[in-house]
Amino acid sequence: MAARTAGDAEKPWWLRGNHGPLPDETEGFDLPVRGRIPEELHGMLIHAGPNPPRGDSPHWFLGEGMLHGLLLRDGRAVRYRSRWVRTPRLMELNGDHDDPDHSPANTNVVVHGGRILALEEHHRPYEVTSDLDTVGPVDFGGAVRNLTAHPKICPRTGEMLAFATSDVEPQLAYLRFDSDGTLSGTAMIDLPRPVMMHDFAITSDHVVFMDLPVVRDPQAPGGLPYRWDPDHGARLGVMARAGGEVQWFEIDPCYVFHTVNACEMFGRITLDACRYDSVWGTSSNRFDVPAMVHRWRLGLGDGSVREETLFDVRCDFPRIDERLLGRPNRYAYVTTLVDEETGSVSHGHRVVRLDLVVGTSEHHHFGPSRYASEAVFVPRHEDAEEDDGYVLTVVYDAERHGSEVVVLAANAVGSGPLATVTLPNRVPYGFHCAWVPAGV
Repeated sequence: MAARTAGDAEKPWWLRGNHGPLPDETEGFDLPVRGRIPEELHGMLIHAGPNPPRGDSPHWFLGEGMLHGLLLRDGRAVRYRSRWVRTPRLMELNGDHDDPDHSPANTNVVVHGGRILALEEHHRPYEVTSDLDTVGPVDFGGAVRNLTAHPKICPRTGEMLAFATSDVEPQLAYLRFDSDGTLSGTAMIDLPRPVMMHDFAITSDHVVFMDLPVVRDPQAPGGLPYRWDPDHGARLGVMARAGGEVQWFEIDPCYVFHTVNACEMFGRITLDACRYDSVWGTSSNRFDVPAMVHRWRLGLGDGSVREETLFDVRCDFPRIDERLLGRPNRYAYVTTLVDEETGSVSHGHRVVRLDLVVGTSEHHHFGPSRYASEAVFVPRHEDAEEDDGYVLTVVYDAERHGSEVVVLAANAVGSGPLATVTLPNRVPYGFHCAWVPAGV
């Protein structure tokens, strides 16, 4: 059970226990390690999440962003550092939510064009240094007011493919950036109404958008201006990566926060994602039933749709070997979202390796009162096979109210940790993690 502190009972769930914010930025060097850190791990694990400095936020998704970075080198945990992303929102220099620079920058981190970007989908990205110091907002030459928190970096071309939605216009902007970060193409897509579109997928030749029934409603209860509307319907839109007409495929109503991957073969697109039957039916502050990994097969020639649930594992935050993004992959790594001690929908105790070809799974359970975050795959070297590498995750230990970074062998997740790094403070529950290789 998650640790509780004085006054927790009076706070909403996203401000207590390990959801609760840290009061200060921190730093530590030469951190203690149990086991052995593989020497191939030369880079930094960055964990992004909300950490409202004034101890208050109307919703978990809206707290100002803090980045937590663990630098690994030569088999050592060289340094841990936590830093807020210094935006006008954090610094109280501007209270206008519609200002594109007024970002919490709390959701995800990606590396592109030699820059480390902290993202949140309603505003511009923020560039940070390898020391997690804030450089400033990135507008890509004035062309971008907001950007999805889940852009895709094509491993074949180096392009960054992304989209941006509007809070008021029922419209979707698709954006392509060259490998150096230069905007190279845009396309506008009309939607029936504004929806919450958090993620999308790419293949070798197409992009796949998700028009799902979480619709914008400024009067919706729960702290976010979105609610579930089963009458909206659900569909997937396929468009050529270069732009053009969108082919829409009607699917069973659902919601998807995160895709696993997509690929195409013989005129058919396969999309895997973590699928929720529904979300936010009564309030955007309640998650009733976690997702399961689901597959859609879309026939580009005949417009057919086939869908099935692949695994009976309640999970989200899927990650793959990013070198296979947009191409066929066999393995995915997910984190369970059920607290097995209370039965509640929450962070879970397991990281699970899914074999998407055979249909088997391998679990690592971190133990009672220990909760995992998103698990990031890092290849052993640049030419390694798909499953030859390591999985890193931040684990919260509720018994001691502290956090660790755990390293697992990607092809033997169930065998237990290769190394465990004790951090100088807990890391509040957040959203996504990124591996930044040395030299970026």
